[in-house]
Amino acid sequence: MYRVIWEYKVKPKAVSKFEELYGHKGEWVKFFKQSKSYQGTELLLDDESELSYITIDFWDSEEAYEHFLRENKEKYELLDQKGNAFTKSEKRIWA
Repeated sequence: MYRVIWEYKVKPKAVSKFEELYGHKGEWVKFFKQSKSYQGTELLLDDESELSYITIDFWDSEEAYEHFLRENKEKYELLDQKGNAFTKSEKRIWA
């Protein structure tokens, strides 16, 4: 199994929109579900800061993840830009 972990600092007035986009029924999950190698996403809220989140994306392998990104680069970039409206920062912290 391959996991990709991102950390997000969310804008105070954008929490609900961020959760809609990144949550288990959000556009990111729907996008990733196009791949049979995608296993799911967890969205976690930091206990100490209601504006700090982590996502963990689960994939069969690094190769499957990278292949999906290459094949869907344009859509990935559009979703990423949409998410930028709700965040102060995003950082890939582990894979």
